[in-house]
Amino acid sequence: MNPLITPLPASRDPFVNTFLRYAGTDPETGEARYWFSTWNYNSGCLAVLVTESGGCKTFRFDPDKEEFGFYGTAYAGNNKMWLCGYTSKLLCLDLETGEIERYETGLEKSLAFSGFIYDETTRTILGGSYSQKSLTFIAFCFDVDTRTILKTFSENVTDRGNYFTVHYPNGDGTYTLAFNSPNYAFMRWNPRALEFEPLGGIIYPEKENPELQVSTIMRDGKIYVSTKGWFDPETGLSDITGMPSAEAMWFCARGNKIYGTRNTYFGNSELYCWDTETNKAERILEIPDAQYIHFALAESGIMLCINIYGFFYRIDPEAKTILSSKRLPTDSIASMDCLEKISDDRILLTPFITQRFCEVDLKTGQTSDMGKAAMRGGEVLVAITLDGLIYMSVYTTGQLVEYDPSIRPFFPENPRIVVQPPSNAMRPITVCKDEKSIYYVCSNHYGTLGSIAIKHTPSTGETIFCQDPIGDFIIQSLFYDQGRIFAGSDIHADCRSYPPKESAAVLAELDPVTLGCVRKIELPVKGNLAEIIGQVDSDTYLFAVCHDGEKADFGFFSSSSGFAEMGNSKALRVQQIVEDANSAQREREIIRAAGEIGKFVVAGKDMIQIWDFDLMRKVNEFPVKPGFRDYFVNGGDLFLLYRKEMAVYRRFLAESF
Repeated sequence: MNPLITPLPASRDPFVNTFLRYAGTDPETGEARYWFSTWNYNSGCLAVLVTESGGCKTFRFDPDKEEFGFYGTAYAGNNKMWLCGYTSKLLCLDLETGEIERYETGLEKSLAFSGFIYDETTRTILGGSYSQKSLTFIAFCFDVDTRTILKTFSENVTDRGNYFTVHYPNGDGTYTLAFNSPNYAFMRWNPRALEFEPLGGIIYPEKENPELQVSTIMRDGKIYVSTKGWFDPETGLSDITGMPSAEAMWFCARGNKIYGTRNTYFGNSELYCWDTETNKAERILEIPDAQYIHFALAESGIMLCINIYGFFYRIDPEAKTILSSKRLPTDSIASMDCLEKISDDRILLTPFITQRFCEVDLKTGQTSDMGKAAMRGGEVLVAITLDGLIYMSVYTTGQLVEYDPSIRPFFPENPRIVVQPPSNAMRPITVCKDEKSIYYVCSNHYGTLGSIAIKHTPSTGETIFCQDPIGDFIIQSLFYDQGRIFAGSDIHADCRSYPPKESAAVLAELDPVTLGCVRKIELPVKGNLAEIIGQVDSDTYLFAVCHDGEKADFGFFSSSSGFAEMGNSKALRVQQIVEDANSAQREREIIRAAGEIGKFVVAGKDMIQIWDFDLMRKVNEFPVKPGFRDYFVNGGDLFLLYRKEMAVYRRFLAESF
């Protein structure tokens, strides 16, 4: 069977989770330069170096070296930009030549955050991350002159704050570090002594103060915290004098003017100016699809902004005007989270980490960026079709939107928001459907165990919510089967952002009417995650139990009796098939249901295999070319995704050996 080959769609690459950073001056024009970068698992990070007038130079990084993005960034002079995507590696980029130096830190590969510090006096760099393995804050200190690691750290931050996002120079050679999730908390960093010191204990639990924001503004040793005033991290006390007339996320200051942003419901930024002499906070203007991290104030007093989707704005905050705007050349092909067939020749895909969605016409090869599917930052993580309409749910709100492919897309009318979950809902995890309703699950916000199950019935418009239906577990997978719903689980909070209370994952049955738990099914092998993969026969399901997210053991459970069996000859045979596949993917992701009872897809390094696990025999296989990235099964077709193209095997179950 020969596949149909078609291009993958490009879309606007997302500028997320890092700051628009000052990066010296342009050697030709003398203008101030600013650095900003995207996150892209597929094509590699795309970065821009812009000048105050809008001049733009782009840099593309190597995805084969896992240079997908850099939330940790700092300019160290002499055209040197230091970058950290994962704590295992540090990069130094020459902004003139484009040459890159790469250094190993000795730490595990863990996502670095934007609190990254370059200290000019000691010529050192501090980079850090929350480790999902040890559930601690890990960090390194690097000497820029000797190009060596001076020290690595592991600091217990449980119940304080996990994510190091902001830092403040104290004026005495030390820095105050701000952490968030599950609480706002602070530590002091001394680059001379290479020491951390906790400050002030736990402050302001996030779940109790959803509107609270710790600004990037420090004055006289005090940090401004919205709604709380000027916080002293030494004493833990706040001074409520001198607060603005309206709150915002305050991010930069000059003289008596402090600038901040307020996010609108649809994810735009309202720019505000706080006059500290009068404490009046005044709205300046609104920029679409932006957050405070997307803004920077130049020495000239001009405000610059590059929004999530790579549109550049030059703003005069005094005149309350946009002086110029341009679309930066930042289209890229991203990794895809979802794929849904609209028709035999029309495919919908959702790129990471952006709220946009794309389409591909298989007949013509034409690709289209269809614009936004949802508001704010994040991405579409689950999608499903019901009665010709496509339903997509999005991180970070858990909203469900409805897209009618027969009508021109124009968010927020098409797609349109049909479900707004409670505010604790965050990341869509899994989805299934029956003849009338859609069932999906979202994790709770970072730092919180459990999940929320949601049922939406389009014909009536009714939505039902069930908070934590199986307690402190996140529901990890869903299958609807003849009036019953079966679920897998994960003992951890989202991104392991809070220590688990349960010791082993379970399977569960949910009531499709109330979404409450009917029964839990304990498993003979203990693991942190249990995922239902697919249906083997009318009564039996294949599932995987995972250990630390990588190693998996397989088993079968009866939907009628709830009996789960692992370690028998059939389960061991599945285990051997997975090991023989020699795939770079995590073991539980190697096998996916093929869309027909008993049939499963096994993704190997060089071959895609189709197995009948009811009869336990291989029924077909398809070759995989170098550069294979991911695969989807949808509407009877098999889709193999490469870096720039997609191979489509139509009706792939129709043929066998």
